[in-house]
Amino acid sequence: MHRVVRPRAVAFFLLLSATYFLLTGCASLNHMLRRDSAAQDVSAPAGAPADAPSLQGEIDSEAADTPQMGGKPSLPGSAPPGRSHYVPGLVWYPKAQLIGRNRDHLIAEKETLLDIARFHNLGYNELVDLYPHIDPWMPPKGEELLIPSQRILPDVPAEGIVINTPEMRLYYFTARNGRSKVLTFPIGVGGEDYPTPVGTYAIYEKRTHPVWYIPPSLQRKYGAKTMPPGPDNPLGDYMMKLGYSDYGIHGTNVPWSIGRMATHGCIRLYPEDIRRLFPMVKPGTKVRLLYQPVKVAQVNGRVFIEVHRDVYGKVGDLRRYAENLLLWKDLYRKVDRAKLHRVVQQQNGLPVDITRG
Repeated sequence: MHRVVRPRAVAFFLLLSATYFLLTGCASLNHMLRRDSAAQDVSAPAGAPADAPSLQGEIDSEAADTPQMGGKPSLPGSAPPGRSHYVPGLVWYPKAQLIGRNRDHLIAEKETLLDIARFHNLGYNELVDLYPHIDPWMPPKGEELLIPSQRILPDVPAEGIVINTPEMRLYYFTARNGRSKVLTFPIGVGGEDYPTPVGTYAIYEKRTHPVWYIPPSLQRKYGAKTMPPGPDNPLGDYMMKLGYSDYGIHGTNVPWSIGRMATHGCIRLYPEDIRRLFPMVKPGTKVRLLYQPVKVAQVNGRVFIEVHRDVYGKVGDLRRYAENLLLWKDLYRKVDRAKLHRVVQQQNGLPVDITRG
């Protein structure tokens, strides 16, 4: 006896399948290939000693220990179930070419990649670029993720505030206990139509609970020229103005915009990050805005490279850009070209050991 398949049931099944496909964010073939080729590099760089003191941060604990949300936290305290983030202690890294250490996170029920990013003080881009095959809204429960907390410092004098736009990261250099240290925070930057500029500025003034002077291009949308402090103000509770320009470093009322190209050129931080950075920065502090999608370092004789997306399309050929950078630093002869080309293709932001042999 044959079962009759009803056309309406078939149509419903196809619609359900299509909906699932969209919701799970199935990646393109190119993204699938990127994931496959990245698999061997999604780990702590092989050339970095596991106990290297230069990679380990010095923690100022500002959070009490609480139950674990998921994964293996390496900072004191973690979020209790149901919370999307916690405020970890500030991690001060010694000034070195390569800082930080990657760690793991076990995806918990109902977590999104946005929750996980904020929990580990990462931007949205840092997880999405590393895991393009995972639906950011419905990541698979129980899967273990590598958390990219290791990074190469930008190639610039280590002083004041340094912002690397393609990386969507802010670095704050200062002296602590007589030694040069650095803090780092994820940021949101300008969109393609309103890119974050490149140049050197200084903190001109600092404001708490700032008024937002709405750009002319947005005044019609908001029906006003200014917006008072409050939950709808996109500047958040703190603002540091860059010179006499229209740009600034500020908080946000939309935390999920960190790690995105979402501003009119300003730099925004998570509310908990700007709250802690704000009192440390003095008026007159130098601020360098960079555009370095590729960073290179030599650690213990090993060559590391970190490649990010060319978010504003300024570089063009990232492979040639990376090769020229290595040549300029006299490191190209030490490099395995196949490893170099693979990392440039992936553009996932992980520092990778590309040393020959």
